[in-house]
Amino acid sequence: MRNRKQPFGYELKNGRIVVAVREAEIVKQIFRGYALGESLQNIATLLSAGDVPYMGDCVRWNKNMVSRILACGLYLGNDEYPAILTQDEYENALAGRQAVQRDTAKSRQNRMLRSICLCSVCGSEVSFARSGKKGKQCECQKCGMLAGKAATEKALRGIASLCKAMRDGEIKILTPKREDKPNAILHQLELSFDEALNSDSFDENAAVSLAFRLAAARYETSGDGEYQSMRIRGLLENSGTQELSDEELLYQIATSIQICQNGMFLIELTNGHVLEGG
Repeated sequence: MRNRKQPFGYELKNGRIVVAVREAEIVKQIFRGYALGESLQNIATLLSAGDVPYMGDCVRWNKNMVSRILACGLYLGNDEYPAILTQDEYENALAGRQAVQRDTAKSRQNRMLRSICLCSVCGSEVSFARSGKKGKQCECQKCGMLAGKAATEKALRGIASLCKAMRDGEIKILTPKREDKPNAILHQLELSFDEALNSDSFDENAAVSLAFRLAAARYETSGDGEYQSMRIRGLLENSGTQELSDEELLYQIATSIQICQNGMFLIELTNGHVLEGG
């Protein structure tokens, strides 16, 4: 599809940009419908049933065309383009657009949170269903565990409170101690490295190679708990500047959130640190 020479709603006459009357009515219809809550697709479907094309002879509209018109600020008018919309008409639709964007972002955040929420009884994923006009309840489809509206709201409030405490530094992120177990490979590498350093015929290349192997073995033995702890602390410190929501933050720092029937919960962080609340 070729590009329009002028934004929808305008045309060039005698070297001047003027309002294209029929298209301007469509512009008003789009902004009015969107301000009233119509979706982009619904607006496009309605316009496709009419006889005003977006461009050329094709009267089939799609939501991208509608979105481009809603994003055009020229309809308020300037030195070159005459106004098609009043300030109120434009701002009402803009408020609707921003609300949709917020809803979309919130839906994404909710999906992120649900993806790490597990049943405290069987460990399966749980779902959150609406309970009445307001509130929701947490349910496990596998074992039937049900945290009612009050318990679910208690858990969600507790999770939000715990997130705030972590952001404010009130909760220290600790690396759980691992049980020390003998490691024959690590022990042999340590002996070889000591011998290489104390050898009369010191071989620098061999010593460097052993140093790298020893560091890798120590990392594998200790696990990545401390690294994860440092990563979590960094995310918490920067969560304000990055404007991370609680859902986005938990998705990055937690492996699971177990929700109990009574509203208690356990959050296991990626470093193995377990927090409980409710």
